[in-house]
Amino acid sequence: MQNFNEAEREQLYRAAIGPQRQEYYLARFLRFDSQGKPGAGWHWPNLFITFFWLLYRKQWLPALIYYLLPGLFLLAIGLLSALAGAKASGFLSLLYLAFMAGMLLLPPLCADAFYYRRCQAKIRLSAQKAGPNLDARLAWLAKSGGVSRIAPAIAIVMAGLFGVGLLAATSIPAYQNYAIRAQVADALSANQGYQEAIGRYYSQRRALPSTLADSGYTAGAQPESVRAAAYDKQSGALTLSMSLPRNKINTLVLAPVPDAQGRIRWVCSSTLPDAALPDACRRPDAAR
Repeated sequence: MQNFNEAEREQLYRAAIGPQRQEYYLARFLRFDSQGKPGAGWHWPNLFITFFWLLYRKQWLPALIYYLLPGLFLLAIGLLSALAGAKASGFLSLLYLAFMAGMLLLPPLCADAFYYRRCQAKIRLSAQKAGPNLDARLAWLAKSGGVSRIAPAIAIVMAGLFGVGLLAATSIPAYQNYAIRAQVADALSANQGYQEAIGRYYSQRRALPSTLADSGYTAGAQPESVRAAAYDKQSGALTLSMSLPRNKINTLVLAPVPDAQGRIRWVCSSTLPDAALPDACRRPDAAR
C-alpha cells in the first residue's frame, strides 16, 4: 500500500471496511501489514455462507465467479467423461470431490487475506477516484466500501425461492398421487357391481362365469380415466386399462380368489406405483 503514517492507514482501512465488524478486520489487516504479507486464518461465515458474505462485502465479481464455478466445473467434468469414457470415471469422480472440498474449505481459510487484498486495491483506487486529499479519499471509500444493504434482501429472496422450490418439490408429487388415487377409487367404485355379481354367481355354482353377461352383470359407464375393461374367463379377473397423468397407460386388476366355503376374496393389483394407489391395492411390503 502507498506510504501513509499509521493513523492515516488505519483511517483508510476503517473507511474501506465499514462499521460492521470493523475491529475484527482492522486487527487482521494491521497484522498482515506488520508481517509484510497476508496469511491463512479461519473465517466461520465463509464455511456456510460464502456467496452471501461476498455480496455483503460488495465483492460482486468474486461472488459471481463463486456462484458460477461449480456449475462450470461440473459441465467440464461431464464433457471430459463423455470424451474419455468409463475408464476415466473414477479419476473424474475424485477430481470433482477434491474440487468440492476446495470450494468448502478454501474460502474460510483465505477469506481474511482475500478481503485484505480487496481493501488494499480499493484504497489504491481511491487515489484515482478522489485525488490525493485524505478526507476526499475517506469519503469515497466510505461510500464504495463497507457492506451492501441489498445482500440481506438477496439472501431472503433466495431463501424464499429455495423454500418455495422445496415446497413444490414435495407438494406437487403428493397432490398428483392424490389425484391419481381419487381416479383409481372412482374406477373401483364404478366396478363394485362386477364384484358383487361374480360373488353371487360363484356362491350359487361354485364356478366362475364364462362371460360377464353370464354373471348377470351389466357394465355401466366407466370413468373417463378408464380406457378399456377386459374380462378373463379363466381367472375371473377384470383388467381396467387406465390413462392417468405422468403414468401413461396403466392397468388395474380386480381378481377373485374363491375359498372352500364358496366365498370370494378380492385382490386388487396394479402397475401404478404404490404411492398412487388406495391402501387396498398396494403391495403387502409397500411402506404405509
